[in-house]
Amino acid sequence: MKCFSFLLFFLFFAKCACFRILGLNPFDGKSHFVMFERLYMELARRGHELDVLSHFPREKPVPRYTDISLKGSLPNLVGNFSFELVKDTTTTTMMNIITGMCGTNICENAFKHPLTLKLKNTKKKYDLIITEIFGTDCMFGFAHHFDVPVVTLTTSVNQPWGNSRFGNPEEPTYIPSYFLPYTTNMSLVEKFWNIWNSFYTKIYYYKKSIEPSDYYVKQFFGEDTPHLTELISRYSSLHMVNSHFSINPARPWVPNVIEVGGLHINDPRPLTDSYKTVMSLEDKYKGVVYMSFGSLLMLQTLPLDGLKVLFSTFSLLSDYKFLVKGDKSKIPDSVIISPNVIFKSWTPQIDILYMSKEEILNVLKELLENPKYRETAKQLSIQFKDRPLSAMDTAIYWIEYVIRHNGAKQLRSHASDMTFFEYYYIDIFLGIFLPFYIIKKLIASKLKRR
Repeated sequence: MKCFSFLLFFLFFAKCACFRILGLNPFDGKSHFVMFERLYMELARRGHELDVLSHFPREKPVPRYTDISLKGSLPNLVGNFSFELVKDTTTTTMMNIITGMCGTNICENAFKHPLTLKLKNTKKKYDLIITEIFGTDCMFGFAHHFDVPVVTLTTSVNQPWGNSRFGNPEEPTYIPSYFLPYTTNMSLVEKFWNIWNSFYTKIYYYKKSIEPSDYYVKQFFGEDTPHLTELISRYSSLHMVNSHFSINPARPWVPNVIEVGGLHINDPRPLTDSYKTVMSLEDKYKGVVYMSFGSLLMLQTLPLDGLKVLFSTFSLLSDYKFLVKGDKSKIPDSVIISPNVIFKSWTPQIDILYMSKEEILNVLKELLENPKYRETAKQLSIQFKDRPLSAMDTAIYWIEYVIRHNGAKQLRSHASDMTFFEYYYIDIFLGIFLPFYIIKKLIASKLKRR
């Protein structure tokens, strides 16, 4: 009997392959970290050891989850973006924000922090690094330092520079750019601008993010550190994207780019008493409308006329309760807030700003009273949930797969190793047309001598 018990004990622990994982999240965007935090928590729950560098340490200790806190080293981005900053949606402006405020700035800040230096000098050994593809890739310096594979995650649909490093096909003739409001059915002119935007953003990212980030990497890890592009190519093993074909355009993916749309969505939990009060309909309310402009934009920075129109429209819909994400005390006194509007600073977008009061009223009534919108949402929900594994189980399976197979090079597409000239057929076109051009020049030269 003792032998049998020992055998069961041995088999249990033999099957439990627990790894040490380093999470690197120097970007101080709370809405971005939510997705990573849920992944880290689940990895820790399943027995893996997590060291997480971020601006958002856990309030309560969690087994096998150790915070490396950068909290307070940067101004809080949550609720600190003005309307004037975000209303300019040109590609250059957006790229400037991503590569600057959300890129090299956070890179410089992280490398100056004493806890980051302490991490560099640690004697710990890691099996994997998890980090974000967004405004900078400077955390790849740690991949070289610890010589471990990297799993990256994008909290939105994939960015252009998140495709090329994995050799993932972009197909700009039918896949809209991350920065353009196009659909899959583009006109000839839209296709032209979509192709141009794809090239432009990748060049911009290289010049404004890769090159300055490489400077900081060499400054922190040493001048003998390989160039950042080489580190990205060498250590990128898997990329996870917050998209799903049920709500985003269907598109091709190489084996090491995985869709995990919905990874950040928790199972429903009971509401706190304060939220139960907010969400209760009582007798006079037909429903609750939730309005949020994201975690970064300050509601009070919207144009005053726009705020007045918005909240006066809400007062006309007195049958509905409006839960608004924002700080009521910062709304100008001239804006009248009706009793059916409730503010919350943080809760578990900008198109309507230019609408008239009548247009907002009509749109809200249409959404609330026409059953087709509810039915469409239900159908999308069914399609979104219909998958062989949950987003979380998918993510964890592939993370463990990468560790088990030492970086999983077998998933890697050869396209990720091709040069720009090779990938876009430029070498083939040159090979075809250059000889003809040379022959033409030689013939023209001979005829000229005669």
